[in-house]
Amino acid sequence: MAINNTFKSARLLQSRRYTHDAFTDGQEAFTSTLDINANEVYIDQALIPSSSLPFSGSAQSGSIYSVDGLPIVKYYHRAGLTRSDLVSGSKNEVWFLLSNASSSAGIGAQLIDGNQQTNFVSPKYSVVALANANAEDATPGYGVKVFVSTSSTVGGVVAGDQVSTNDYTFDYKTGVLQFTTNTTAPATTKYVYISGYQYVGRTLSSQIGSGTGVGGAGGSGLSNNITGTATTRGGGGGGGMFQSGTNGAAGSGGGGRGGVRATNSSTSATNGGNGDAGTVNTGGGGGGGTWHYLIQGYGGAGGSGIVIVRYPETYTITIGAGLTGSTPVASGGYKVTTFTAGTGLVSFA
Repeated sequence: MAINNTFKSARLLQSRRYTHDAFTDGQEAFTSTLDINANEVYIDQALIPSSSLPFSGSAQSGSIYSVDGLPIVKYYHRAGLTRSDLVSGSKNEVWFLLSNASSSAGIGAQLIDGNQQTNFVSPKYSVVALANANAEDATPGYGVKVFVSTSSTVGGVVAGDQVSTNDYTFDYKTGVLQFTTNTTAPATTKYVYISGYQYVGRTLSSQIGSGTGVGGAGGSGLSNNITGTATTRGGGGGGGMFQSGTNGAAGSGGGGRGGVRATNSSTSATNGGNGDAGTVNTGGGGGGGTWHYLIQGYGGAGGSGIVIVRYPETYTITIGAGLTGSTPVASGGYKVTTFTAGTGLVSFA
């Protein structure tokens, strides 16, 4: 039996497989029907403004709204579109926004052009009050505004060139503008312009795919000369970094370096990017772990601590069983005893 497209579409929308027309919807197995790539996941979605949109005028075209230095959305004001080279009669029904400006020659629609702009911000990201507002309104929203004009330059576009929202559909994800009928589509002698917002924030792939970043360095420890020699202890651990990036440097004073990819930078052991441990008896922090796809790395252990006691040389210290302590060293009227492990009691006489 031929494929029943209606049945198939209904089952896929229910997250069910489609195998036989003879099965009812309830007889088909549940499965995952979505294929979402890492470059399609917006990790800065929460930073997209839902109201008080920042741009709406011609002078702001190309402006980027940022949060704490992170680019989030870009504004286009009456950007020229490029038509599909497939002409229906004397009409162009499909149009694209390209990064290298509009082209009167048209481009093929079967393959995605490398310059085609995608990931536009749709009205679903705005508050309900702006659901029907467009990108040029006095109180702008995320709805696109489309113009069909006889002018080959944006300066010649006038308000009367605006197209009714009933005459086209715009796919915000793919950036494809399609006129609903051949009657409403512009003639080959016309030009099409669009105003709208585009998401330019980080995606999941931009954070895990390139792996060219640098992990944060561990903080520096504190120097102290209680033993008579200045020694730095308590350094922080470096941050881990995915894939082929650079792991965070260890903080001075016993911190451990961060892990990187599936190899620990200091031992070259394939251990999933474990961070280096902090140096023994410094109290330094362990380096942060990383991961490489399905290989999990772990943070390094913190360095063990140390207890240093400085007391007048006229006193005699007794170190109880269970403690690892150094032989007292007298200098400048004081003795110094260092404890590096164990539990127990000490006494002075």
